[in-house]
Amino acid sequence: LWTKRQEEIPIDHSFKARKTFQNVNKTISETAINIGYSCQLLTDDLMDVFIVDASTYDEVQQQLLKFRDNIKIVNTYKPNSEPAAVGGELDAARKANSTENGVSGGANGAKVGGTSNQSCGSGPPAVSVVTFSTELEYLGGIEDPQVEETTVGFAIVINGHSLVHCLHPQMERLFLDVVMQCKAVICCRVTPLQKALVVELVKKSKHAVTLAIGDGANDVSMIKAAHIGVGISGEEGMQAVLASDYSIAQFRFLERLLLVHGRWSYYRMCSFLRYFFNKNFAFTLCHFWYAFFCGFSAQTVFDPMYISVYNLFYTSLPVLAVGIFDQDVNDKNSIQYPQLYKPGHMNLFFNKKEFFRSALSGCFVSIILCFIAYGTYNDAATPNGQGLSDYMLFCSATAAILVIVNTAQIWTCGPNFAISGSGRILVLEIIAA
Repeated sequence: LWTKRQEEIPIDHSFKARKTFQNVNKTISETAINIGYSCQLLTDDLMDVFIVDASTYDEVQQQLLKFRDNIKIVNTYKPNSEPAAVGGELDAARKANSTENGVSGGANGAKVGGTSNQSCGSGPPAVSVVTFSTELEYLGGIEDPQVEETTVGFAIVINGHSLVHCLHPQMERLFLDVVMQCKAVICCRVTPLQKALVVELVKKSKHAVTLAIGDGANDVSMIKAAHIGVGISGEEGMQAVLASDYSIAQFRFLERLLLVHGRWSYYRMCSFLRYFFNKNFAFTLCHFWYAFFCGFSAQTVFDPMYISVYNLFYTSLPVLAVGIFDQDVNDKNSIQYPQLYKPGHMNLFFNKKEFFRSALSGCFVSIILCFIAYGTYNDAATPNGQGLSDYMLFCSATAAILVIVNTAQIWTCGPNFAISGSGRILVLEIIAA
């Protein structure tokens, strides 16, 4: 993020896609907070915005411990619990936090450098952005977990002097306990090395997939430390672009890179893998079932030429078309509904369950294919009394049906064109045989 904010920064959509942001920049704390609110990295719905600005190890540790305790108090607060039992504890945390930070806000607004909203009426206080206010219905009316997830959250702002102590080996765990419960983390006035260390800390401790975005030479170390680096070509040179995996002209293009092309890439790769395993299990297990009828000899169910070109010609074009052109939703819907990005975080499109499902599907196809073809031609005869149980007839019928079943699974434009090409090759091979 820059002091002069670019237009259409897509952070709000990224939150809906369940991404966690850590903004690492070189602006002062107050400017970083204002920019955070401007681009919706910080919002009025946040329950607390913590500021870590201490200069010594002990002071930083005390601030983090206090923030962690405040988070625990909020997380253990239940709307249906007895208000009087928690009112005093919440009020004490409010007073301690308001004197420490000086950042307040609520559902009705947010400000920097002011005091918190005090409870002026009767009844126990409830939680506001940083402190606790009289808006009891703000939490008490929440019943839907999805609604609660969008309104309850924390953010933390930390400067470079304090970050030095937070990255100390003895304080890493405490620092992670706090930041991992925050929706947004803003690190300001940090060095290039500190940027890289923050990324390495998340990679090492949480085994998360990290993405770093930068536009200058001071972002190169951070970009290289992340799993995926995105460079922005701008006024600060091309060093970040040269060190990155992807390059964009403006920050707002990140939305399309992630929500459209990133999601399509993940979906196509998973579809490719499921398709690939399905077709090869079906092809291989046909030989296994046929072995029961030929005494487990070296006899194959398919013609040697068919076996040689099955993956090369018959099924390679459709599966490649799926991996290149397939898309479940168009680009407009991908941007309009960023929640479609969530399955990628949860690895829903390809995992152990999907692998075994593809394998079992291929096994089922091979069983149906072999035994129905065998039952059709077994003990069958022509009108003139000749038997139909011919090896070549059974082989050709099984091979043709296998190609049709494996290629005719997806009927979109790209795969459909590839299917027609594979079908022509199969017809030519059968005629030649």
